[in-house]
Amino acid sequence: MTIRDVSSSLSLSLELPAVRVAELYDVALRDGNTYYFTSHQLDIVWNGTTYTALPIARDPIQAGINLEINSCRVYLAGISGDLVTYIQQNNLDAAEVTIRRIFRGASYASDNEWIIFKGHADVEYNRSTLILELQPWIDSLNIQVPRCTYEETCLWSAFDDFCGLDRADYAHTGGATSGTEMILWDTSWTAGPAVPRFGNGEMVISSGPCAGQRRPIASHDGHSLEFMWPLPAAISAGDSYTAYPGCDGRVDICSSWYDNLDHWRGYVYIPRIEEAML
Repeated sequence: MTIRDVSSSLSLSLELPAVRVAELYDVALRDGNTYYFTSHQLDIVWNGTTYTALPIARDPIQAGINLEINSCRVYLAGISGDLVTYIQQNNLDAAEVTIRRIFRGASYASDNEWIIFKGHADVEYNRSTLILELQPWIDSLNIQVPRCTYEETCLWSAFDDFCGLDRADYAHTGGATSGTEMILWDTSWTAGPAVPRFGNGEMVISSGPCAGQRRPIASHDGHSLEFMWPLPAAISAGDSYTAYPGCDGRVDICSSWYDNLDHWRGYVYIPRIEEAML
């Protein structure tokens, strides 16, 4: 009985007197950067990508017949350079991690690999050791889906799949004139606070000491944008940013700001909670 089909190159690798096995780790950050590591003693070039050798240890990964996969801890020692900065800026939170096991041979064939884990990571950092608490993607199925609620405001979130809009079409990119840990000023921005309203939106800093940081926007007043919570360093003149607008879910906002009334899902005759309590 055949339990699992394997490729011809993998089958040939298994027949060799000495099989060289290595594990590859792809750590994809939410800003688009990806780091590549291997637990092998030397750097490995695999399918055109260089995997940097690091002292890596991990807990066992177990999978059940019901597709249940245990969480796994991965320990990466010797972390340095840009990755340390990303860790300090909390940019590794919710990183996507893929663990591959490969048979290394002269051909370096891509079908000599298989994925043994794929999921997202919670991050801990202890001096020079990065600890990734990995949770498999299948855990996302445990999220409880609430019943339909009836309220005056829209049930969707701005720019999600149900809203149907692309937030990049409404983004504003600029450079800071000055700022603090809590406020960014851009005197060259002439857009008023109401069209569109960037309060309840999101700010992404793309240069300077806070590069990669994201913050919810508490308020937008003319040339200033105030964050929900402080940045790790003050905004400096010339720091570039991208601001994305928000939405409070009201039907008039959906219609006048975004012209997206066809996707609005609210109930205009359902009073707000504060009005119902009067």
